[in-house]
Amino acid sequence: MTPEASANWFSLCWFAWIDPILTAGYTRPMEKDDLYLLQPHRCSEHLGSQLLAALEKRRKQRQDYVEANPNKTDKPAKIPPLMWAMNDIVFRYFWIGGLLKLLADVGTITSPLLVRALINFGRDSYNLRGDRDQAPNLGSGVGLAIGLFLVQALCVFLNVHAFNRGFGTGIILRGALIQAIFQRGMNLSTRARTVGGLGVSKLVTLISADATRIDYAGQFFHMAWTSAVQIIICVALLIWSLSYSALPGIAVLVLMSPIQTAITKRLFALRKKSMVWTDKRNKAVNEVVGGIRVVKQFAWEEPYSVRIAELRRKEMSFHRVRLYLRSLNLALAFATPTIATVLSFVTYALVGNELDAAILFSSLSFFTLLRTPLQFLPIAWNAIVDAKNAADRIEKVFDAEIQRDQIIRDCSATNGIQLEDASFTWETAQAADTAKPVNEKKGQDSPSNEKETPVDRASTLDSLNLTVPRGTLCAIVGGVGSGKSSLISALAGEMRQIAGKVTLSGSTAVCAQTAWIQSTTIRNNIVFGNAFDPERYRYVLEVCCLLPDLDTLADGDQTIVGEKGVSLSGGQKQRLNIARALYHNSEIVLLDDCLSALDARVGADIFANVIAGDAMAGKTRLLVTHSLNVLRSCDWIVHMEEGRITEQGTYAELVESKGRVAELLLTHTKDHFEEEKKEPSKHPIDEIQETAESILDAGSASNRNSEASESTTTTVNAESKDTSNAEGVTNKTEKKDLVAPPAQAKSKALMQDEERFSGSVSRTTYLSYLNAAPLSILLPLFLVAVLVFQGSTIMSPVWLLWWQNGHFGLQQGVYMGIYAVFGITQSLGLLSMGVIFSTFTIKSATTLHHRALQRVLHAPFSFFDTTPQGRITHRFSKDMDTLDNIIGEAMRTLIGTIVQVIGSIVLIAILTPYFLIPVAVILVLYFWIAAYYRSTARELRRIDAGLRSNMHEHFSESLHGLVTIRAFGNVDAFIAENCRRIDKQNRAYWLAQTCQRWLSVRLDFLGSLLILSVAILVVASRFDISPGETGVALSYILTAQSIFGWMIRHAAELENNMSAVERVLHYANHIEQEKPYHIPQVDDALEAREWPERGEIRFEGVEAKYGSSERNVLDKLDLHIAPGEKIAFCGRTGAGKSTLVTTLLRTLELSAGTITIDGIDIASMGLHRLRSSLSLIPQDAVIYSGTLRYNLDPLDQHEDATLHDALQRTSLTDLSLDMTITEEGGNLSAGQRSLISLARAMVRKTRIVILDEATASIDQETDVQIQEVLRNEFDGITTLTVAHRIQTILHSDRVCVLDKGVIVEIGSPAELWAKEKGAFRALCDSANIRYQDGEWK
Repeated sequence: MTPEASANWFSLCWFAWIDPILTAGYTRPMEKDDLYLLQPHRCSEHLGSQLLAALEKRRKQRQDYVEANPNKTDKPAKIPPLMWAMNDIVFRYFWIGGLLKLLADVGTITSPLLVRALINFGRDSYNLRGDRDQAPNLGSGVGLAIGLFLVQALCVFLNVHAFNRGFGTGIILRGALIQAIFQRGMNLSTRARTVGGLGVSKLVTLISADATRIDYAGQFFHMAWTSAVQIIICVALLIWSLSYSALPGIAVLVLMSPIQTAITKRLFALRKKSMVWTDKRNKAVNEVVGGIRVVKQFAWEEPYSVRIAELRRKEMSFHRVRLYLRSLNLALAFATPTIATVLSFVTYALVGNELDAAILFSSLSFFTLLRTPLQFLPIAWNAIVDAKNAADRIEKVFDAEIQRDQIIRDCSATNGIQLEDASFTWETAQAADTAKPVNEKKGQDSPSNEKETPVDRASTLDSLNLTVPRGTLCAIVGGVGSGKSSLISALAGEMRQIAGKVTLSGSTAVCAQTAWIQSTTIRNNIVFGNAFDPERYRYVLEVCCLLPDLDTLADGDQTIVGEKGVSLSGGQKQRLNIARALYHNSEIVLLDDCLSALDARVGADIFANVIAGDAMAGKTRLLVTHSLNVLRSCDWIVHMEEGRITEQGTYAELVESKGRVAELLLTHTKDHFEEEKKEPSKHPIDEIQETAESILDAGSASNRNSEASESTTTTVNAESKDTSNAEGVTNKTEKKDLVAPPAQAKSKALMQDEERFSGSVSRTTYLSYLNAAPLSILLPLFLVAVLVFQGSTIMSPVWLLWWQNGHFGLQQGVYMGIYAVFGITQSLGLLSMGVIFSTFTIKSATTLHHRALQRVLHAPFSFFDTTPQGRITHRFSKDMDTLDNIIGEAMRTLIGTIVQVIGSIVLIAILTPYFLIPVAVILVLYFWIAAYYRSTARELRRIDAGLRSNMHEHFSESLHGLVTIRAFGNVDAFIAENCRRIDKQNRAYWLAQTCQRWLSVRLDFLGSLLILSVAILVVASRFDISPGETGVALSYILTAQSIFGWMIRHAAELENNMSAVERVLHYANHIEQEKPYHIPQVDDALEAREWPERGEIRFEGVEAKYGSSERNVLDKLDLHIAPGEKIAFCGRTGAGKSTLVTTLLRTLELSAGTITIDGIDIASMGLHRLRSSLSLIPQDAVIYSGTLRYNLDPLDQHEDATLHDALQRTSLTDLSLDMTITEEGGNLSAGQRSLISLARAMVRKTRIVILDEATASIDQETDVQIQEVLRNEFDGITTLTVAHRIQTILHSDRVCVLDKGVIVEIGSPAELWAKEKGAFRALCDSANIRYQDGEWK
């Protein structure tokens, strides 16, 4: 627990309770375990609950008000209930901070009065220097000096603790908001997430940007009103000091206020406009990184780079104006008191008043004091307006509809599942199966102008009547988009039930078609929050055929599988998915086409042992499948079409009825009837009954041949993908303990730890940042501006002193004019500094963004497989925001402050030379304290950044897996984990902010000692220095004392923020790169001859391996593929099929051998030339949010006629090019996503086409159509197919059977099938394929 909870008042005042942390950080690099635990009342679970309760209360109050005042409904809505609720949970803590700030600001105003008294004391002493006995008592002067010190010291403590509560309020509210948003997000309805626009990316933006804005506003809120109080009091005291001579100066203050307000409003408008483009750029980066495989395989790096650069250019065009306006606003805020001072003093002199030093310099102090509130007032209001708008956006989450479970759960029900006239609707943006053309105009469908349109349509699932008795295995079949997956979603509670009744007999577990895998250990993915039962766990691993996979992993079940299970194959992910459902031990299991990713033998084992076997015996099972082979083993079969159940019954009943299911079975076996032609008088449907026995041997369930295990993914751990088949499980597990005991479970992460830099920020980092802009031009200009500004700042009070003393004997007008010139040049110098450094900031940030983006786009797949997507996008969002908005301003302020400190020391030392003694001592203390602080603060900031990324990754990952989490009833567990991660990050964040306060209280107290030293010196030298000189020294030190502290704080904060530059520079300079993207001399020659002309491919002695593995996944492979040949690759899991594809695309470089296309070694050309000449249709379809047109042609390179043709050839004619596709294709079925991926590839005209398990998620009927398209439309095109169904490759010219990276058989399908003991024949037998079952070549 944090020592703050038990600290005494002295420790709390001085923040001494964090001394142990600072000592630890000073002596060694800090670790996460060093962080103090939060106090219970600051934990996010408690705060989130408080916020939700307060929000509910405030909403009820507003509703009551609206009902009581029907004509004033707009009044209570001016401040959103969420803001009132936030105020409620921090009221006491927050407003005590406001009171402290008010007292500090009022106390600060008394300082010029004490300065005035000291100047009068000095004047009286100086005037009586000849008769020192009559001079005022020294004790009076010392008393005034001590009084000035005590007032300043008191204000220091008040200010620091006020800021501490402001920062603390921000942290509290941010943690409460993130927790409440996550909790609400986990319960949002499908309608809210789609039509309401509250998808994953939106919620992530709310916690990363909007919650941070509210956090930021907590620091400045009280300034908005205490600054106004401070200004009013200062103005009143100026009138008291200067009488009506102060009015011209006050008039300037009044006149400048609306100008600054207008500029502030304009700044806010520009920020909103720039944020629109920032969001678009971040979204584009997110989609490119998320779909990087498609981007690379289609050679789209450069077009996407240009697109993102254009978004960045538009973003920075608004940002540039905003920075220039901000510089103008700061210059005006600084200049306004200066101009007001000049006008007031000139007026004071013109009306004949004597230039009394006490009046002049105390008034100068009042005007100088005005500078701080005038500078911070627009900043504070801007922060408040930002926070108010952020609260408005966040409140939409709490206004949104939550998921209502309308399903009746009756544990005593006779039937496991019962639907009675049940109708459901998705209520999403335009649905895939009913979308109509909206606007065929080309070019209106980039993701940047995506607009989700609600659809008023009939229910997706209509009037369903289905009864599934307990313990029954029910199969759901039908074409793509028929509603099979929607039925699973409806039973999982994800669709809105609009009619009828649904009754389930107990809890549910869901196996989604696309397995959702967490970035954690295999064990955690299977156990999924349930109690760990070693015996049951091992049984689940065995029946789900996962033990052989664990045997290949160095850490067994403690292997961390990476983001989205990137280190696993598609088949391994799906088996993990099934294992999770089995371990959960629910009464009802919903399986959405979970066998499609498994090879024949593994699929057969899992179906026999799990789905239809003892493992799930007694459970009610709904199995969506495209595999007709499994139907005979199912107790009940349902056929769906257009969201309706068209047929249902037992296998025998449906065959007998000769309906749609029988027709599908007929299509499946039609060649059998053509070949054998036995008993021709029989009706073909009747023949099914006689041949059905051969369709499926007992327990054999899947006709899939090739597991999706070898995607084109290249990973550091990719050798783990080469698993053996499911045979020999027992023997393998005897060799090695693959399941770590709970007490010894330690995981080894596949994901790389976030780059963490230790020690001080290197000089190289600063130089790299500076050199990213044209420094040779900007640096001299900036130095000139600094000299003008600081020279005018120093000379202004000096000239006032000379004017007061009549030095040089000039006319009053000359003194006035020169004093005014110093004021103007001071303002112009500050404005020039701001403009020049703003230009530098824009140039540097733009350059580093471009360099980082280029390196990321050209990084190898291994980088993306081992780096979470959230971490990459964080570099281009949060870190780039730091470069855009913080680093440049912090650096400018630091440089200006250093110059001011030097000027202050020189000026005061000239007036009181002994000042150099205390200032030297205090400066040493300054730098010693800063050094003591810096190392800890730097490490805390870095730890905080890492934990923040970790929290964001969990937030995003959980929302992506929402359907699975809700189906398993694990929402509360994930909410608790989110709390844990928020609290862990807040431990670092809170300490980092407290360390800043620790530094502030010490530096500002030392500044008070500086004031005391100067005050004592002028009192001690009262007979030797004039009243004017006393006034200059005292008024200047009042300003300088804060500058000294600001210099150290800015230096520390700049170093802390430079960690963002370190991370961006790491991406810009140090990410591993692929081989050259362009080799101009080769690529130009190939383009000139329109290579490849024929599509002939040769593999000669090809060897390839993953990472540092010593084992070849392709071993001395030789293969010749003739031009236009259609060749298929098959083999068991880990045979090397997809690895072959990765070498052809050079996403995996060869370790030996060559690959040539039309006689040209592909290693000799640039990657762009190679990949743009090939078309790949991957297994995992990548779908972008936006329109269908954008998904088919994201670079807008093709006419609509070409796109319509591709849709027609892929049986997607019912979709409109302008239909809206939601995030990750959420309103499409998995089959439709695969078909869109296929259509995308068809739009490209290349001589070589590669299909890598491309149709694993579509029904057999559509697959047959696709294969027909591939045969007819790709005639003369060299086609390489990685097989997923043996039936679909029987028409290939040749089949190549791989095993352990070598070719074991090659020949025509008919030739290989004739080899009874051959490898291909064994694959056919495992899939129960007979010669009469296909179109053999």
